[in-house]
Amino acid sequence: MFTTSMQKDMELSYSMKALHKEWRELFEASEGFMEQYNVCLDYLTRWVAHEHSSELKNARLAQLDKELLPDMLWALLLSIISFAHEEQLFINIAFKCVNALGMDEREEAIHTAFEMIGMLSRVTNLFSVYKITKQGSLRIKSNMQLSKGMVDDILEREYSTPIFSKPKEVKQNFGSAYQTKCPSIFNGSFLNHSDYNAALDALNLFNNTRYAIDEDFVENYNEVDDWDVTNNKNYAYLSQVEILNLQQMQQYNFARYRYNSLFTVKLCLLNGNNFSLNHKYDKRGRMYTDSYYLNPQGNDYKKCMLNAADSCDIELPPELNF
Repeated sequence: MFTTSMQKDMELSYSMKALHKEWRELFEASEGFMEQYNVCLDYLTRWVAHEHSSELKNARLAQLDKELLPDMLWALLLSIISFAHEEQLFINIAFKCVNALGMDEREEAIHTAFEMIGMLSRVTNLFSVYKITKQGSLRIKSNMQLSKGMVDDILEREYSTPIFSKPKEVKQNFGSAYQTKCPSIFNGSFLNHSDYNAALDALNLFNNTRYAIDEDFVENYNEVDDWDVTNNKNYAYLSQVEILNLQQMQQYNFARYRYNSLFTVKLCLLNGNNFSLNHKYDKRGRMYTDSYYLNPQGNDYKKCMLNAADSCDIELPPELNF
């Protein structure tokens, strides 16, 4: 029996938050890194306090808690170092930094995060923001050299593990089936949070559904990458250099995705192959699995790789046995 104590230990072992805490302590001991960090903090502090020509921009920056700027900067830098250790599209990485700002309005938070990262890229060599071609999309890449172990830690902690113990009951609008996490029950965290009454009984019902990996399926079939660069809305305007770069980036990202997916499957098989998944509402009240690599609402492959943990064979009557 997988106990709640064991579940808690697993969640802490595969926590990106815990990893970033370790890395912060590691980087704080590096004079070179801290020199760059202090340059960024000084520039960020002056940028936020500056009276800009746009009143809308001033209003957005006024929402930032000045006392939290040091922690905010750490969150931004650690996210970039973690998720852009290989070249990535700027927009994908910037979105991961939005929640670190603590702003109420999603659109304003996105706008501010994008501006902040772009501004910092001009004063530090910790990361670079650039274009390959004039017509192409912005790229971002961390200039920090990470060991293979550090990269593996990022891959294995990027998304939450399944829940192998009895799921924790959700009793309010901040809560989850996890033992160590108490986020909003709404997707988008505080940006979409609501304190209005929500159907917590339905959420708990879904959280208590038990799944199992279909071992025969995952052993005999591999998930394939169905992404096509021609689906890019700007494809007709991209140069051959840009197209080749996008293809290479996608190959790397899919290889990384496959590593994570197989790691999660192995984790399930090693821990009894009987697990639950956490669920959340969106702001329209629709319920979604809060899981990435194991998802009964995912594509055909994702659906096929999951069985009900308590399934059994049913013998059909002759007239229905085709």
